[in-house]
Amino acid sequence: MNNNYIYKINEIKEEEFKEFQSKGLDNTKFFYKSLNEKIKYYRYKDFIYLDFFEKVYFRIDIEGLELNIVDFDSNSLKEKNRKLKKENDYYSLYISKNELNLNDEQISYLLRGSKSLKFLEFNTYKNVDIEVTFSENTFVCKNNFDNSKSSTKKAQLDKFLRINILYLLAHVYNMYTERLMYEVSKSLDNEQNKKMLELRRDIYIFDLKYFFYNPIDYRWHQLYNIWPYLKEIYSVEHNHREMKSQVEDLVNLIEFNNRDIEKKEKEEKRLEEEKRYRKIQEDKDKERKEEERRYRKQKDEYLKEKEKDEERRNLENLEFNKKTKRLTKIAIAIALISLVSAYKDFEELGGVKYIKSIISNEKIENKTSTK
Repeated sequence: MNNNYIYKINEIKEEEFKEFQSKGLDNTKFFYKSLNEKIKYYRYKDFIYLDFFEKVYFRIDIEGLELNIVDFDSNSLKEKNRKLKKENDYYSLYISKNELNLNDEQISYLLRGSKSLKFLEFNTYKNVDIEVTFSENTFVCKNNFDNSKSSTKKAQLDKFLRINILYLLAHVYNMYTERLMYEVSKSLDNEQNKKMLELRRDIYIFDLKYFFYNPIDYRWHQLYNIWPYLKEIYSVEHNHREMKSQVEDLVNLIEFNNRDIEKKEKEEKRLEEEKRYRKIQEDKDKERKEEERRYRKQKDEYLKEKEKDEERRNLENLEFNKKTKRLTKIAIAIALISLVSAYKDFEELGGVKYIKSIISNEKIENKTSTK
């Protein structure tokens, strides 16, 4: 029976993770509670599917590690390393020392493709049951126990899976940090202040709820002691501090941009008010000019009409005067005619003679009295 394994680890899409999710999810139990609730996994055939924070997903392909004596030479091991790196994002080795006793140089070829990997205190955790050495995108776990008992084998493989999850968490911390910073940079380039504020909020929430300098519940003593190796080797804390520093710079930049935007908005508002005021004034001027035009037109029309009325009255008066003169002449003529006719009638009746006699008598009387 083969008791040596290689876990091939690749990032996958959310859809692939959910494809077999109905098989039942398990939560991790060795992190702090907020992390346990956000890191889930399930097994399906020879695969393990993992979900970190509902943002990053992995699939682990479990294979038996078959190495014959002829595979122990450096060229064969380098070729295996090259193929593993080409086909996978990460991978990890589980080696039972009593069955596959590879030396450090051979393991270095498997992990790094060269003999340059050194098994030192800073990258190797040693305990009576296991030895774990971390490289760039992989690690090896050496099992020091006898696997003849199935219970021992299961316990050791469960421990190996937990170390894989812990190992991936270190990478997820870095991946999430890198992706958030990329989104920040993209939003900054596009001057999307609202998006930057949303990202700042996401960073703060992630920092408060999910990032721990040691995320392991202290009761899981061995894992608790393995984490410091991971955070140092993969610069987890350094990257996190850099992210927080960039967030602070982002906050300052957003505030600066907001001040600029506020100033710009005020200036735009002022210009808009001026434009609106000018428009009102222009409308008023236009209305006033139109009113003046209408007034002048009405006045001109009134004067023209008045002139026409005056002319009409003059014509009427002239015509009236003509008629009056004609009527007066006619009346005078009629009066004269009547007077002449009356005189003739009076004369025929002897009235003229009678008056003349009276006048003559008065003259005689006047002369006599004078004497």
